Amino acid sequence: MPIATCLVGTTPLPDPDAIVTAWRERARIDSDEMTVNVLHAAQGGKRYAAMAWLYVPSMWSDRDITALAEGLAAALSHVLGVAPRAVQVLTTVLGPGSVVEDGATLRW
Repeated sequence: MPIATCLVGTTPLPDPDAIVTAWRERARIDSDEMTVNVLHAAQGGKRYAAMAWLYVPSMWSDRDITALAEGLAAALSHVLGVAPRAVQVLTTVLGPGSVVEDGATLRW
């Protein structure tokens, strides 16, 4: 259930499925549970071509979480055609009971 919410400053917005494909390839993790949401945003202050918030359940290993975060950054850089320094990914690890899906709290 890795979920990424990506804010980008360019239009048109990139295809979320293209990001998922690039993310899967770069993270080397199956994309069956990956979700990508892409939104347009206006930024002030220090600007990034893309900022992403990645949510990952705590049952994933530290190694996989790092691969997901770095893979997402590389995928956004690739799909948007920007330098890696223009992309920022912030990762939040979710504990059991932090997600509701199909009306029920998930525990792992």
